[in-house]
Amino acid sequence: MDTRASSQNVQQDALISGDQVLMIPINQKEFTCPVTMELFFEPVMFSDCEHCVEGRIVHLLKACPECRNKVEDTPIVPVSRLFKNTLELFLTTHSKLYAEVYFNLDHFEEVVNENELNTPTGGRFIQLLQHAPYRLTEKAIEGTQKDKTAIEILITTEQGCQVLRDQLSHVLTPELLQLEVNGKTIADWMKPEEKTPESFVSSNGLFAPPQMQPLRYPPRRSANNVWQCAAYADEAGVLQRLRENPDLVKEKGTACDFVGRNFIDQTCYQIALRGLPDNDLIKGIKDIYLGAHPDGQAELTRQYNEVFPDGHDAYLAAQKANVFNFDSIINAIKTASRKDVRAALDKRENGSKLYRALNEYRLAIMQKMLSEDYNPYHFEKLAELIEAKFDELELKHLPYNHPDHHIHLNLLWCQVVGAVQFYDSAVMGQARCTGLENIVINGVAIKRKFKLHNFITFEDIDYFSDNKPSCRFGWDYAVISYSGGACIGVENDLDDAATRARNISEFLSSSNSKFQELIPRITPHREREANCIIPNCLIQ
Repeated sequence: MDTRASSQNVQQDALISGDQVLMIPINQKEFTCPVTMELFFEPVMFSDCEHCVEGRIVHLLKACPECRNKVEDTPIVPVSRLFKNTLELFLTTHSKLYAEVYFNLDHFEEVVNENELNTPTGGRFIQLLQHAPYRLTEKAIEGTQKDKTAIEILITTEQGCQVLRDQLSHVLTPELLQLEVNGKTIADWMKPEEKTPESFVSSNGLFAPPQMQPLRYPPRRSANNVWQCAAYADEAGVLQRLRENPDLVKEKGTACDFVGRNFIDQTCYQIALRGLPDNDLIKGIKDIYLGAHPDGQAELTRQYNEVFPDGHDAYLAAQKANVFNFDSIINAIKTASRKDVRAALDKRENGSKLYRALNEYRLAIMQKMLSEDYNPYHFEKLAELIEAKFDELELKHLPYNHPDHHIHLNLLWCQVVGAVQFYDSAVMGQARCTGLENIVINGVAIKRKFKLHNFITFEDIDYFSDNKPSCRFGWDYAVISYSGGACIGVENDLDDAATRARNISEFLSSSNSKFQELIPRITPHREREANCIIPNCLIQ
């Protein structure tokens, strides 16, 4: 039976987080291919008009279905990570809509025959079949697999049979198990290894499973140009290229940092200016460029004004005024039962309000962090809230050494604080690895490294990496910076909480002071325009 969800009235205009209303526009139409009229499985984008279509059918188009721009005149590019993650969490919120996702049996057959069901694309197919099992027996009406079904294709390989046993057995009805395919019933194909169904978590899936899963970093790009080096805070890489060609400072390009934050049509100097300024890199760029062009300050000032048209002070004020509202998620944790908090720490879905609030928070913080320049004041605000709410979150009726005495704080630390740290800029990650206390108190320069020592698992880990479970920020851990480096652990002491809040505030203040010393105050571009006697004059 076709179990497709009716989508006529399914439109998420906003996600509501706890008692505070956080408007996050999510419209199902944004995720619907205008050609197939189904939700995207593997969307791509026309780079000029930024309209999206299903990747599998783009070769059939002569023009963009939205604006009619000719396909041959428009490069086809992947959609942004923000788009993919928003789609992923939209489907998690409305799991019945997996039945509306585009399913191409030709594509599925290619994945199965290439034994690629363990890849991200294979994982998305499995996730789709788990939520829309009618697709297993739905016959293709066109293509090379016309009149065939997904289950017929799965049984042709050992990997496919393994997927049926381990990841799809819980959606197979008794009637389907007795279906005969190629001389054997589906039940026979699944023998002899009948296993308990288990949840599948793709390593980098577009569609999230019903359970929570760790945040994932996008694939790393090759730092083979000056812009990507700047996005990765690779000071040596940037300066080496500028020494060879100082005029690269004037060239604009596109780059993406470790978490998927894009820099579009920016110079390496502008990338270093944005978010938390990379002061050492800024100084290095200035020294090389002005050494080659003694009269080149006007070019640097022009680039500065493009980033800060109202001045850097106004930029900072806007960042501080635009911090995320953490009240709802903190209240959801504070009012949750120990049972629900334990389930969340164990990453088990139990249908609680807390579980839903955490999922909504993860969506909201992702959208916030990836839709703007990196804003370190989100973390400063959160550190202040932890200090202020510490007493309220302790279970004082339990002995201090009871394992659940700090259980609410543990959840706040790992999955709320850690999720903010997950979206750190590259230079902020380097600062944490150096140790904020080390920088603030001992005057240590930020080290160009991404290594942390996890004092819980006793291993060195890469900061922006999915390679080891011990670096799952926003999931199992968050970062605490000490004077000797950094560790990952649980916030369980009020004095430590106060130190953490003080350290981040002092670090940001110090960073901004160094920035002002490095770049003396420049009259904001818009202020100069307003004060010009001659219309359109740029200089008084």
